[in-house]
Amino acid sequence: MCGFGDKDRRPLAPAVVAKMIVRREDNSIVDVDEVDCSFFLVTVDLWSADSVREMNLVMHPSSPADRCAPRSS
Repeated sequence: MCGFGDKDRRPLAPAVVAKMIVRREDNSIVDVDEVDCSFFLVTVDLWSADSVREMNLVMHPSSPADRCAPRSS
């Protein structure tokens, strides 16, 4: 999701690419045609480039920072 608001579902650009490799117990790779991927789900968290701050929440420039800032744990 990009932009502001819960209803904004524009895709991220450039598109994210992920490759899943499935291995058997003997470490051999399972052929992609043998895998039913219809129930797989991928979720992500966005982090700053230095991996210090979680960046999932984008602040709207006109919003008061104290109302919208995520709480640190």
